[in-house]
Amino acid sequence: MRVGRKLGFKHSKETKEKIRQKALERIFPKGRKLSKEWRENIGKSRIYSSGKDHPFYGKKHSVETKKRIRKNHLGKNHSEKTKKKMSLAHEGDKHWNWQNGKSFEPYSIEFNNQLKEQIRKRDNFQCQFCGILENGRAHDVHHIDYVKKDCKEKNLITLYLRHNRLANYQRNKWQFLFETLQEIRRI
Repeated sequence: MRVGRKLGFKHSKETKEKIRQKALERIFPKGRKLSKEWRENIGKSRIYSSGKDHPFYGKKHSVETKKRIRKNHLGKNHSEKTKKKMSLAHEGDKHWNWQNGKSFEPYSIEFNNQLKEQIRKRDNFQCQFCGILENGRAHDVHHIDYVKKDCKEKNLITLYLRHNRLANYQRNKWQFLFETLQEIRRI
């Protein structure tokens, strides 16, 4: 389902026709005329019903075809030399998300297990982004302003592992969101 689309929403016949026309224009450039029969065949070719009407009904892939499909799904097998070249091409300051070595900065002494547990307890042991509770693994404690030495309670927030990882991309957006959450909490 698309974002922002309401459940139960229906397009009018005119809108459906406009959508269909736009789709045909993308497939076939303007100026090319299609017969009515041709247009109907295009529509039929894209819609298969289940069972006997499906073109692959009653057929099976050969063992060779299955192996080829499996190989394509696994991806290319690169040599160790090629893998090394590929990893070096995106290492350090060549990586698109390089933050000038920020990840190598050490955490302050105050950022210890006791402080992390205190923050998790304050946040009721749940992710402050999605609300998921801890389940066997403690959630991460995240620095909102990305300054590892700033260990004030207002700068720390509990996040589920996946959301903590996501917060390393588009940092300005996440920082604004978490600062806003902290402001709401204080009110």
